[in-house]
Amino acid sequence: MDIQKAREAFERRQAKVLNTPYKELKARFDENFRLFGARYNIGSINEKEWNLWLEAWQAKAQAVPEGFVLVKREMQWHKADDLACLEWGRHVGLFCSENRDMSALQVEEFRLRWCKNKANKIMSDYKAMIEAQEPTND
Repeated sequence: MDIQKAREAFERRQAKVLNTPYKELKARFDENFRLFGARYNIGSINEKEWNLWLEAWQAKAQAVPEGFVLVKREMQWHKADDLACLEWGRHVGLFCSENRDMSALQVEEFRLRWCKNKANKIMSDYKAMIEAQEPTND
């Protein structure tokens, strides 16, 4: 997000807080800039809040570079299990056609073991991916 978008987001928020239409508030800020060379009056609450907003925006820009996505450090078991079950769904037809002599109970037992193993693999791969992304502190 560039500075103009950050300023617009701030001013839209201020319009909501002040219960004023955005276009009206923007026109006031534009007029203030035209007359005094600053969008917000020096020492005003708008200037103080904008400075705080700007500091937060700059800190976020440093902490999370553009294009990065924040993810949890560890994947939860139920999410890994859901992914494993989806993967099983792609293979179940082929598995059943190759193992026609298995009973429904045997297929279900195999599915449960397969999904558990696949979920463990997904979790270990996820952990390895996260560790590979972390900077080393040498």
